[in-house]
Amino acid sequence: MTNQFLNDIAKWIEDGKIKWKETIFEGLENAPKAFIALFNGENLGKTLVKIGADS
Repeated sequence: MTNQFLNDIAKWIEDGKIKWKETIFEGLENAPKAFIALFNGENLGKTLVKIGADS
């Protein structure tokens, strides 16, 4: 990757030109639900399982 690309992508994200969707499940106990949701088409974009505390 070039520095120009990194500068461009950072600017596009900042300007809202690039957007993404995530489906977030809270807690390790919900990992099975997250996995099943992948096969049922219940997720948008990336599916994440949040298991740590925020700093």
